[in-house]
Amino acid sequence: MRVLRRLIWLPILFLLLSTVVLFVISNPDTVDVSLWPLSYAPSVPIWAAVLGSFSIGLFTGALFVWFIHLPKRAGLIMANRKIEKIQAELQTLKKQASDKTALEISE
Repeated sequence: MRVLRRLIWLPILFLLLSTVVLFVISNPDTVDVSLWPLSYAPSVPIWAAVLGSFSIGLFTGALFVWFIHLPKRAGLIMANRKIEKIQAELQTLKKQASDKTALEISE
């Protein structure tokens, strides 16, 4: 299964990387990038501006999704702790019940 997954992802990764390389090679021109409150406007290659903004958006979106799912993960962790506590209690009760039946049989 792992080999099949690699065989599927390797061509997709190669296609994505070749597209990025072709984009970088095709856009060597520079553009001035400025942010509104700042007066500094550096000249950067177009590919760096596009890929940089894409990366910032990707990271920001991933961060938002992580924060949205944080309460759910916390609830799952608490539920797992309760399950472990109940399982330990169940094992204790089973042991006590088996000890009690063993005592009744031996008497």
